[in-house]
Amino acid sequence: MSSKTERAKQLYAQGHNITDIATTLGLTRTTIYTYRSADLQNGIDWDELRYLKQTSAKSTDESEKRFMGTLILNFENAMKDLETEENPAKRLEILTKFVNAYYKIKQPGKADTKGAKAAGASEAIYTLSQLAIEQQHEAVVQWLSENHDLIIERVLSTIKG
Repeated sequence: MSSKTERAKQLYAQGHNITDIATTLGLTRTTIYTYRSADLQNGIDWDELRYLKQTSAKSTDESEKRFMGTLILNFENAMKDLETEENPAKRLEILTKFVNAYYKIKQPGKADTKGAKAAGASEAIYTLSQLAIEQQHEAVVQWLSENHDLIIERVLSTIKG
């Protein structure tokens, strides 16, 4: 069983939804459902694992830390991919994917308005810029700055609601 399968099962058991798990691990929702079905055929019920896990209050804090750790790791990997990717469309795709993930996690309870989406996307771009500054990737900061409006526009066009 792959480490992504195990990680998906852990995140699901911790109470995260399929969409957030797929986004965090860089997979499709269909892949997560496939993992879950395969485990069920082998006698491992993810819903039962979730129930057992959620009965422990201490595990909730630990699971949130692991979830955020996974998200941060995926952001770092995206930054590495961004450094090596020369195709502008692919670069934008990498950024948009993680802006969407950040928005879903940061503002799950807010009203689903264009302003909130734009604010979330803008905050994600700022966060990525700060990370790039800390790691001395001036070209990434410059690119994010030059393409901020285009990124926001694309994010707003890809998020339904």
